[in-house]
Amino acid sequence: MWIISRLMWNPHQDVAVLRTHYITRAYRDAAPQLAQFYALLNVAWHDPANRQFANGHSGRGGVFKRYFVDTGTEKPARALLVAAEAAAKHPRAKLLVSRVLLQCDTWAKELGRLTVPAFPDAAMAAEAFTSPHWERATPITGFRLPRGWAKPTDATCNTEIRLMRDDEQLYARIIAYDPEPAKAWAHPRADAEQFPLSDHVELYLRSKSGTHLFALDVNGNHYDARNWDRRWHSAWRGKLRKTDHSWEAIVMIPLADIGVDPTKQDPAKPATLLEGVFARVYHHGRATPEESTYTGVVVHGEHVWSPLVLE
Repeated sequence: MWIISRLMWNPHQDVAVLRTHYITRAYRDAAPQLAQFYALLNVAWHDPANRQFANGHSGRGGVFKRYFVDTGTEKPARALLVAAEAAAKHPRAKLLVSRVLLQCDTWAKELGRLTVPAFPDAAMAAEAFTSPHWERATPITGFRLPRGWAKPTDATCNTEIRLMRDDEQLYARIIAYDPEPAKAWAHPRADAEQFPLSDHVELYLRSKSGTHLFALDVNGNHYDARNWDRRWHSAWRGKLRKTDHSWEAIVMIPLADIGVDPTKQDPAKPATLLEGVFARVYHHGRATPEESTYTGVVVHGEHVWSPLVLE
């Protein structure tokens, strides 16, 4: 805003000179680090290889992801802010730097990134629901009713998903908590594929090869599709069990089927290979079933995907 106001007085001034003057006066001892920080953002924003679009109506989360995360700028940019905060001696300069750092950290947190740890022996976890391997997997909780235009509210029953992987497959253990699991309803198990209209879970996984949907109900009926084309099929597998307080599923999805090769992971861009949305339908034969999703996102909305960071 300071630069814009100066240009209103004289539009013929050199913008680069004005920017340098502002950074030097505002950040003082931390000016060198802030100059590098803004230079990084300038390169990411003007990179002709980045075909992303943003304007004044773009959400801050989407802009942060497209120009900080997807370009590999996030880590070096944050490191510069941390160094700037340490270098700043004047209290106002330190306050300004800390506010920029806090804003970047807030945007990073709002992305909802989920870490998927890699274990060479992860396949052993698929052999048993009680395997201790699952304790090392990342828990995904906080399922809420889709927010739409209203504030998200907690689901009637909690849901927990744990993710991990090896070089070949993505593994997910789903715990659908239910005070009356015997009342969980589904059509009888059928060999033919059918989309579950019942108590079930849905895993949406998006990669460069498309959007992949995997759905599994309490009786083992299953469904998969790529880009909503049900003719596509994956070699994924699932197994189920009921306990006194839940019904549970273990799902094993070949990474190659969803177009993901962890060996091609770019260390500078760890969240670009795969994104996910996770949903559950609590049915119990009711006329109006309840759908809940991780963080309360709307399943088919825009900018709702949680980046899955494949370690």
